[in-house]
Amino acid sequence: MNDQSLIHLLKADPEEGLRMAISLYGKAIKTICSSILRDAPDEDIEEAVSDTFVAIWQSARNFRTDQGVSFKSYCYGIARKKALTRRKTLLLDMNLIPLEENILFPQDTIADEHERHEEERILHEIIFALKEPQRSVFILRYFYFWRIREISIHLSHKSLQPLPLYLPSLLHLLTYSH
Repeated sequence: MNDQSLIHLLKADPEEGLRMAISLYGKAIKTICSSILRDAPDEDIEEAVSDTFVAIWQSARNFRTDQGVSFKSYCYGIARKKALTRRKTLLLDMNLIPLEENILFPQDTIADEHERHEEERILHEIIFALKEPQRSVFILRYFYFWRIREISIHLSHKSLQPLPLYLPSLLHLLTYSH
């Protein structure tokens, strides 16, 4: 089934369209959600998968086939975003998340992969060039998804001295400039 047919089916007969989308993309979407939510309970993974298919159904009418993106890639992108959102809300206590969160799709080229590796290298350099406590703040906020209050408490206990006056401003800047 081609993209246009599936989109039309999702609009005309949502139940059959979702059944077909699940048949075509269900395994891959579950794999995407499972890999992003690797430490989460199965119920949370299934909920992310369900949220993905609801979002696919809701957004099918807005998808444009003339944008140069396949509907399959679009669906996989939705799955990734839903799983990342679920992971952030769960605030999982997990190991450092690798900088390379992009899932390689079959249409990715060697140039795309090289670009991602270069971006990862640059980000590593930037992070390691930061001085403390900025480096810790950045890592805790963007890799562990800690809340600002949790970071403040953690860093104040760790240093056993009051936090610098600029830390709340720094946290706000790092949070809202991204």
